[in-house]
Amino acid sequence: MEKEVEVEPFGVDCICDECQIGELRPTGNNSYMPEIKIEHRCSNCGDLQYFKENYPLIKFRIK
Repeated sequence: MEKEVEVEPFGVDCICDECQIGELRPTGNNSYMPEIKIEHRCSNCGDLQYFKENYPLIKFRIK
């Protein structure tokens, strides 16, 4: 059975592991085979990292 719940959105960002300063943003270069890899580039140092989700993203939590 489903029921409605009140939620609030919150943002999740990813900070670069290399420089610890820049934010990672998707480049548009994605691979879906054999698994999802979404390329992100650091806004500060240019380092490339790969994730299964696009950052920044929005999640929800129950109030």
